Order: sequence, then structure tokens, then C-alpha cells
Amino acid sequence: MTISSNIQDKSMVVSEAQRLLKESDSATASYDPLLGFLRAHHFNRLESMRFLVESAPMRLADAKRIIYESSVWRDLHQKDMELQTSLVNSLELLGREDR
Repeated sequence: MTISSNIQDKSMVVSEAQRLLKESDSATASYDPLLGFLRAHHFNRLESMRFLVESAPMRLADAKRIIYESSVWRDLHQKDMELQTSLVNSLELLGREDR
């Protein structure tokens, strides 16, 4: 697969995602179906946030909250929290050893 075909594929995914976004009632709808569609088409969390900011449109802080609270990305969010906890614990341990 060439770079130009990747760009075309991504453009087609964005177009379809924009259609899904327009069809949903943003006041009551969950973003999970849209986020699931984006993830299934290899969009990562940052790309999904960018899509929401540019296409919804919404503030970056709102897009980030939607991504992190979504069931679509819950698996990675849990791993992030575990990594963050481990990092904090390691830094605390290092701080105690330096005393």
C-alpha cells in the first residue's frame, strides 16, 4: 500500500465519520459508535480527538474528556492509569532512597 492510498483511505474514513457525526443527535447521543468506527479504522486517540475538535466542532479539553471517558478507549485508559500509578510509586521510592 502506497502513501497516497493511505491518504485516500483516511480521507474516506473521515468522510464517513463526518456523516455518522451529522446523523447522530449530539445532544443525546453517545460518541462511542463514532469513536468505535474511528478506532476500527486505525485512528488512535490523538487522531480521534483531532477529528472531534475539527468536525464536531468542540474544544480540545472536551474532546479529550470524551475520549478518556468512552467505553471504546477504556482498555487503554486503564493501562495508562496503571502506568501512571507505577511511575508515581517508582518516583516516590527513588525519593526515599535519596534521603
